[in-house]
Amino acid sequence: MVPATTVLCSVLLLLPLSECLPRIRIGLSSCPAEAKEPWSYRGKNGPPFWGERYPMCYGKEQSPVAIYSQSAVPDDTLKKLALENYDIPVTSAKVENNGHTVQLTPTDNQDRTISIGGTTYRLAQLHFHWGDVYYRGSEHTLDGVQYAMEMHLVHMSQDGEIAVVGVFLKEEMNNNEELNPFVQLLPELLYKGTSTELKSELNLNGLMPQNPVSYYRYQGSLTTPPCDEGVTWSVAKQLIPVGRNQMAEFRKLYSVKKED
Repeated sequence: MVPATTVLCSVLLLLPLSECLPRIRIGLSSCPAEAKEPWSYRGKNGPPFWGERYPMCYGKEQSPVAIYSQSAVPDDTLKKLALENYDIPVTSAKVENNGHTVQLTPTDNQDRTISIGGTTYRLAQLHFHWGDVYYRGSEHTLDGVQYAMEMHLVHMSQDGEIAVVGVFLKEEMNNNEELNPFVQLLPELLYKGTSTELKSELNLNGLMPQNPVSYYRYQGSLTTPPCDEGVTWSVAKQLIPVGRNQMAEFRKLYSVKKED
């Protein structure tokens, strides 16, 4: 993984998921492409050595990136980011702590899609990245700023192509009520390998800045092994809020199993 893109965070063994060090990434969840060899955030399996087992991690189109609005080039050929059926609440889903993040996978058999360049991508899962303090946690940065958390909505086409929508979350005093159906599950997910089911409807439209969404588009990769490239990224320009108390619940989660 190219190390100079942004300031990133690390999951430390035996420490909470939010424990961070400069320039090391907090992990992406298990994305549609699974890593077959062990990897971690420190030691002999840490980011400096990912490329030894996964050569693509040394690729030229790696994510995340540092986004600078003044350097972004307007592209009139890009269409609005239309979120189809995002107005239909998620009524059932599996939610799990996989040791890198907490991931929600809808199980209600509802097609929620985006279309890019004539290709339709179906929502496969969503997950979050966060840090131990309000000024670090997001994987991407915007104009040099790293936010408390970043949400990734991972979509897949029928051919296995991946498109991810990224949304920055800014920590504030008041809770974001739209996040409550997710946050209320976190006490059940303290340790790696724990999972539960969604108990309240989750309104995905309520988790988006607006529809249509203004966004930055680029071609990148998965952010952890196998670091596959060819991922289409759409990073929202606008932020959504997350409450200080809600962030505290995320920061209680651990990257190891309870017995470890």
